[in-house]
Amino acid sequence: MTNSPEYSLEKAKEYQKRKQELTFVHLFLTPALLLIVITTPLSLYFKGWALAIHSQFSIALTLYFLFLSLFTMLFDLPLGFYSGFILEHRYGLSNQTIGAWALDFLKKSVFSFVFSLLLLLALYALIRHFPGSWWVRAWASFALVSYGMGKLFPVLIVP
Repeated sequence: MTNSPEYSLEKAKEYQKRKQELTFVHLFLTPALLLIVITTPLSLYFKGWALAIHSQFSIALTLYFLFLSLFTMLFDLPLGFYSGFILEHRYGLSNQTIGAWALDFLKKSVFSFVFSLLLLLALYALIRHFPGSWWVRAWASFALVSYGMGKLFPVLIVP
């Protein structure tokens, strides 16, 4: 019987195992991609492209971060699609269309980029304006942002 509690429990365990495997792949992939960027000329290419477009520091930094984000998104997209669309449909946990999934992925990516960019620009502003104590201020800011996101994320982002 396919609707028995034992079958459902086995299916839930199998689903959870697949999700954990994908999480481990993602946890390995992210630092591996960053290592590739910093150990190859790719970072210099991103910097060169950014400076070729605009020489003002904050704009060039934004462009560099955009190139880096697009590079990592190229690798995140297949994994995210498999994890968030294919696997969810395979286990009957979603009836979302591919278009709706793509729109959600795009919104999540844009939100993540903008939020991360603001934090990055704030970090560089701290470094520039407080060269002797930027790290203390960055730590305090990180703690404050982490606390705030811990309180706001469940209410505003995923209610």
